[in-house]
Amino acid sequence: AYFSPQFTKKIKGHWHAQMDNSNRPVSMAAFVEELCVKRSWDGLFATKLLFDQFERWLTNPCGRALFEGATIVMLCRADLRGQVVSLATADTYKVFGSTEGEHPAKTSPLPQDRIIDSAFYRTMRAEVGWRAFFAFSGNQPTLITDTMLKQDLSGTLRALAASLGRPINEEGLAAYSETSRRYGVHA
Repeated sequence: AYFSPQFTKKIKGHWHAQMDNSNRPVSMAAFVEELCVKRSWDGLFATKLLFDQFERWLTNPCGRALFEGATIVMLCRADLRGQVVSLATADTYKVFGSTEGEHPAKTSPLPQDRIIDSAFYRTMRAEVGWRAFFAFSGNQPTLITDTMLKQDLSGTLRALAASLGRPINEEGLAAYSETSRRYGVHA
């Protein structure tokens, strides 16, 4: 996630864009311009952008320019309850991302009901925030859910590539699909 202090701290001193003491870009425009140059591939710029990052970093003229005319692909869970549970689990165990096996010991000092309430609030706030952004900006995202990927990975990715006007790497898709089937990741 490029719009996080962890990323900007990592690039501080290595990129031209200057960061302040809290690892925020001094000039958001310079940061976004350099980010797009350094992280674009074949004319495409993609990023994982959480709503709170969008709100903190891109509700400004630079953010408006970044989204102007953009094709937005929104990856999300089909079931918001699943997102709340996932976020509450991550908050409880401080494990973010997919893991196999048992979770480590609970690290959050908060009671479980407060963690779930917080996860519910943040999930709903993000959902409402993105919907408002899309409605007011006129940018309508291409929506891809986890269910779509699990039910028809190849078809979903082919449709996405077509909507972006991009070819698909058939060899890479076949290899990924086979590995996913072997390990039970997708249907």
